[in-house]
Amino acid sequence: IVLMTASQFITQLQIVSKNMSPETKASPMFRQQRILLYLLPLVFAVSGVAFPLGVMFYWLVSNFWTMGQQFVVIRNMPTPGSEAAKAREARLAKRGKLVVESPSDEGDDVAKKPTTTQRQQPVSKNRAKKQNRK
Repeated sequence: IVLMTASQFITQLQIVSKNMSPETKASPMFRQQRILLYLLPLVFAVSGVAFPLGVMFYWLVSNFWTMGQQFVVIRNMPTPGSEAAKAREARLAKRGKLVVESPSDEGDDVAKKPTTTQRQQPVSKNRAKKQNRK
């Protein structure tokens, strides 16, 4: 019960501490999440005696797996503006791999393609052939 509760707390703390932007940390929802971060492990520690051992073991293994996944994701794809993003930029700069976007010239606006947030859907070979015939 103690191991499961500790692993759950550490897993949640991992998300809350490093991978949130300052704007998110200023929100009331973040304060509620922070309260739950400390409250839920206490609830599980007290009520954990009533849970079957298999469920507790499943949660423990799941928490360890999630911790590993979050470590990799937060380290490689952090939320922009978060502490993890700043740490990643520092690591990349130290290795000389940080790519800094230069400000664009005002005259180049006409030549640039408009960027969209929607991803281009893949087209099967048969469908591409049909579209080329038209």
